[in-house]
Amino acid sequence: MDTINMINYSIMLLLFICYAYQFLYIPISLFVHKKSRRIKENNSYGILIATRNEENVIGNLIDSLKNQNYPSELISIYVVADNCTDNTSSVAKEHGAIVYERDNTSKIGKGYALNFLLNKSKKKVQCRMPLLFLITII
Repeated sequence: MDTINMINYSIMLLLFICYAYQFLYIPISLFVHKKSRRIKENNSYGILIATRNEENVIGNLIDSLKNQNYPSELISIYVVADNCTDNTSSVAKEHGAIVYERDNTSKIGKGYALNFLLNKSKKKVQCRMPLLFLITII
């Protein structure tokens, strides 16, 4: 019986040692607060939208983007109408987007449309992500 108790205590001690460090996380989480990052108000953003026959929804999308809690003069909305057969481009223009039309029946899809849009850009495009960007957004 003493042998079984010794084995049980040994296993219990081993498991306690393996998981004891997790008890440190409780007081650390209570006293250490993560710094919130604030977006600088002087950054300008370009929003790229690839569409195909979206005249029914593109106006609401553009209006929603313009109504965000950010200065509207710092947001540019670019729409590429990819092989559209409806009035997507005219609706997007009416709502204040910068519209490019693309007609290429051999290369169809969002990737081709966004590549076309980025090649049309006359501004310097800069995209920098923080070191642990994916971890912080999850």
